[in-house]
Amino acid sequence: MPLQVPVFERELMNKMYTPTPYLFGREFSHILLQLFSPVLMSLILYFGLGADNDLKDFLAFVLCAMEVNLIGCLMGYWCGVLFKNSD
Repeated sequence: MPLQVPVFERELMNKMYTPTPYLFGREFSHILLQLFSPVLMSLILYFGLGADNDLKDFLAFVLCAMEVNLIGCLMGYWCGVLFKNSD
């Protein structure tokens, strides 16, 4: 995100969009990758730990992993928009 700040600020000054649609647009454009990685991680971790082979528990585990990943990515995008310098 810090590399995109100059472009974001220029487009913001030209009133092309506001920060909220930018964040949602960025999130929706990366959603497939952000959903695939927690599912893959959950498959490896859940069955690697020898957890119960119950579909309900597995789906709850995958859902939690997806939620944590999506919220973490949104927080990262939000912090990237807030701070002008990556340092």
